[in-house]
Amino acid sequence: MTTRELTYVLTAAREKSFQTAAQKLQMSQSTLSRSVQKIESELGCALFVRSAQGLILTDAGRRYTASAQQILQLERELQADISRINNLAAGRLTVGVTGYLGTYLLPTLLRTFGTMFPGIEVLFEEADSLTVEQRLLAGEADVALLHLPLALEGVVAQPVAADEYLLVLPETDPAANEARPASDGLEPFLPLSMVARRNFVLMASGQRSRQRIDEIFAQAEITPRVKYNTRSPHTALAFAQAGLGVTLCTRSSLRMYRQEKNALKICRIPGQNTNVTVAVCWAERLARSAAVGEFAKVCGATLPYLYQTKPILL
Repeated sequence: MTTRELTYVLTAAREKSFQTAAQKLQMSQSTLSRSVQKIESELGCALFVRSAQGLILTDAGRRYTASAQQILQLERELQADISRINNLAAGRLTVGVTGYLGTYLLPTLLRTFGTMFPGIEVLFEEADSLTVEQRLLAGEADVALLHLPLALEGVVAQPVAADEYLLVLPETDPAANEARPASDGLEPFLPLSMVARRNFVLMASGQRSRQRIDEIFAQAEITPRVKYNTRSPHTALAFAQAGLGVTLCTRSSLRMYRQEKNALKICRIPGQNTNVTVAVCWAERLARSAAVGEFAKVCGATLPYLYQTKPILL
């Protein structure tokens, strides 16, 4: 029984689908299915029930996956020890990240880290914030990049940078003319109260970003009239550009928005803390490898540069 076979079964159990698991493992569905059948044949029992609702673990499957997680965790701890001995000349680092932070941060981070430690193989897994935290605690990810606050106990967070939420409204909105110019060359100021009665396009409830947005509205003692919910900040910006509502988006989201921004009015919100903290995270109970420590250092040196406060170019 190899660690590769253990990973096959764990991934299939987590995804509840051979097709999705095969995509995650970057292999064909037929190869994965045959591999699991071979494991079941060697064990003399079925690990999964194949049903219309997907893969369901049998009693034997649940015992197998529980033991597999323990075995793989022991392997990771061994790799961590060897990594220290070899001074990061070899090893593997799995980074958990949300889709948005992965798009904005990983290209620069992985290029920098790979140049410094070419012998370390870096993998990354994208998921929502809560799932990333769960994978840290389960030992399925070594380190993660997340927005604070965290949801689960046992995850250590090292803040490394701050992003800022900006108020974005259609340029044709009458409130756009009420924005107060700023003396620092950045975006003008417009209180949330000036658009309190507008329709809003916000991130979907349950997202970590929506939690922070709700806090900003609560600070202003405003209950927004949410017309549309979306999981994409760029969808929110496109809706605002089409005159369908007002939104709050981070400075980094606006930098990545590739459409013309000349139909948008972008403002800062005065008198409120609209920052959101970006942190490097790991599981407290698990041994932090040297690779995780060095990755955290690279984040600490690189992310403040990526999150510099510069004017959004229209």
